[in-house]
Amino acid sequence: CARAEAYGHLVDVAAECLALRNFNGVFTILAGLELASVHRLKATKGALAPRHRAALEDLTDLVSYSANRRRYRRELEAATPPCVPYLGVFLTDLTFLEQGNPATVEVAAPCGGPPRQLVNWSKHQAYARVLEDVRFYQQSAYNLAPCLPLELYLECAV
Repeated sequence: CARAEAYGHLVDVAAECLALRNFNGVFTILAGLELASVHRLKATKGALAPRHRAALEDLTDLVSYSANRRRYRRELEAATPPCVPYLGVFLTDLTFLEQGNPATVEVAAPCGGPPRQLVNWSKHQAYARVLEDVRFYQQSAYNLAPCLPLELYLECAV
């Protein structure tokens, strides 16, 4: 079935993205495969080769929301740069830091005076840790050999 071959090819591309530590590519491809119009192609998924089904299951586990994306976070932490992280996780972390922590904290004044409102410094330190992680992954570039046929294909496709 041509659909199963195309679906299997996308699974192969996602697996290659994972091998290159391009987590954003993996998330993007799997998001496309989870679109309603693709997800409902049960016969196509059923016609996948066993290796494609196993790879798809592994990749689906990687992008799973379970336990605050625990597996993805472990894989990213273990990955040696260069890699392309999935930015959505960093944005989610920043959102939770913003919404889950007050901007100021109340501190008792010395000598029994009225309590003072101070900037919640720990919140800003947590922001800095997330932003430092993003910056860390921007430091290393891939050293991939040029592929002329691919470059020509992409230039013509645009």
